[in-house]
Amino acid sequence: MADHLDYSEAEALQMRWTLTHKKESETPALRSQPCRLLVISSFAISLVAAVVLTILTSNSNDHLVMRDDSIDGTKIPLIWRQFAEDVRYAEPPSNQSDTAWSELLPYGQGFVNVDNPRRISARPGIPSATVAGKESFGLSVFHQLHCLYIIRSIFYDNLSGSQRQEHEAQGLAAHHHLLGHARHCFDYLRQSIMCAGDVSYESAIVLPSGKLVNGVDGWGDWHLCRNWDTIWQYAVQHRGQNFSGIV
Repeated sequence: MADHLDYSEAEALQMRWTLTHKKESETPALRSQPCRLLVISSFAISLVAAVVLTILTSNSNDHLVMRDDSIDGTKIPLIWRQFAEDVRYAEPPSNQSDTAWSELLPYGQGFVNVDNPRRISARPGIPSATVAGKESFGLSVFHQLHCLYIIRSIFYDNLSGSQRQEHEAQGLAAHHHLLGHARHCFDYLRQSIMCAGDVSYESAIVLPSGKLVNGVDGWGDWHLCRNWDTIWQYAVQHRGQNFSGIV
């Protein structure tokens, strides 16, 4: 047997040795590559999320912080509610209808104390009348109801002609103030409705005869709503004022 290898055998052995060690050296790197990609991807996603959250929660432009279905940490349950007509809120002013409207606002008229006001708004609140040193803020839903009541009042005043008598009794300035209030309410309610963006499906009007009308009135259809009782109770418990009534 020969005591040496020829060049072809030596080259073959060298090549096999090189390939074997090359694979062994590359395998850990290849295995670790997905781990590195996962770490980098996770870091990038976290960074983007942090930047977006910082922008959305920034108070530098009077923006409110992101909020879910809660009021300052108090969870507001979501419930299904079927809309149904309640004539008390549509009929002309009377003791019954005026009382029904007035009772829509809780004691304190929907102004609530906030523990950390700068967390929800860079703008100042109203000095609290119930807790010294605190600020109170109005809950939008009660402002919206107040505005709707003002429009209702002017509507029926015009129908009955009592606006002229009120004009003479209170003077021109009071009359113009009320109209200015109503103009504010038109646009405020427009923006409030668009903000809430209720996209519940509303079915066709069905007459007693069974005939379908080419239109909707909203009665009988279901909506996913915030629990009104929870909102009401929160407003009373955290009230920042001691007023009552809707005006």
